[in-house]
Amino acid sequence: MKTSRDERPMCGYRVWITTCPSQWRPAKWHEIPPDGDAVQPIGDEILTEERAANLVEGFNRVMLRARDRVWAVAVPAKVALEDGLRPGEHVAGAAVRFSPLQYRKRA
Repeated sequence: MKTSRDERPMCGYRVWITTCPSQWRPAKWHEIPPDGDAVQPIGDEILTEERAANLVEGFNRVMLRARDRVWAVAVPAKVALEDGLRPGEHVAGAAVRFSPLQYRKRA
């Protein structure tokens, strides 16, 4: 797998809907539920890092105001176009945390 100058693997991402523990109360869109379980991917596409971050941000900003107990996380896709999650699996350790300042939406 190729790497960029900062030595991060160059790959795509899939964004997954996850469950949230009832006691978990995220304050920011980029947090990852500690005991969330994968429910299903959002779409079949492999996304760029920027598109995945934008999707996670948009979805989770809505969920911060909602009472639903679901959340979105980005997971690196493997070379075989499969990601490391299956429905029902924990997302901790598989999900990627995006920096909120890294992906500001362009006007």
